[in-house]
Amino acid sequence: VQDIANINRFREPPPSGAMTDILWADPMDEEEEEATPDALYLHNDLRGCSYVFSFKAVCQFLKANNLLSVIRAHEAQDEGYRLYKKNSSTGFPTVICIFSAPNYCDTYNNKAAVIRFQNNLMNIRQYNAQPHPYYLPNFMNAFSWSLPFVAEKVTEMLVTIWHLVNDGSDDEEEPTQHMSSERENQIRQKVMAMGKVARMYRTLRQENENILKLKGLAGGMLPVGILQQGSGAIQDALTNFDGVKKVDKFNERRPAFE
Repeated sequence: VQDIANINRFREPPPSGAMTDILWADPMDEEEEEATPDALYLHNDLRGCSYVFSFKAVCQFLKANNLLSVIRAHEAQDEGYRLYKKNSSTGFPTVICIFSAPNYCDTYNNKAAVIRFQNNLMNIRQYNAQPHPYYLPNFMNAFSWSLPFVAEKVTEMLVTIWHLVNDGSDDEEEPTQHMSSERENQIRQKVMAMGKVARMYRTLRQENENILKLKGLAGGMLPVGILQQGSGAIQDALTNFDGVKKVDKFNERRPAFE
């Protein structure tokens, strides 16, 4: 604990060291502990720095410093908090994780929580997100936001024109002016192709906001194959807590400073 008190906090966090560990270290998941039962610390691949610590490691820290529990944050939780394994000697959770941002990034749909101490009692209080004024995803400008709408309308106009051209060919009475079957097939294929493009732009327009949110979560790039899976996959990636957390992994890493 004295090592923590001695940290110089008036600076940017360094790439490694006690200050970085306090900010970026995470408890091990149960699966990770089962895979490496003897490890006290492992490199934190998710954060790109610091370590993940085991149940044994935190028990040793609590005993050495005569502490009851480690209360920490900086990790999204579906219910706003998470209680880790209990210490056999105290019956109290060794680690308590508190997350106070409801509906994190406007997509996690998670609850938030705070710890309240009163009369030697500790209570965890949860709360939900409240609506806020509308803004365009990722604070983009209105012109860029409107492009899918414009593209959809232009494509619909082209499809209509091709249909008119195709229908007009049937009204010709002069045999010499009839289009060959090959030409008709070419026009028909173009109409079908434009119809596919129109449907694609319609999907992009309908899912424009969700796609932009997904791009923001995934570091500016959509997850591979998400568009081919359709609107359902996009919606699921933005409404399911585990799905959003998986997409947002890129942003969980420590920012790179030069």
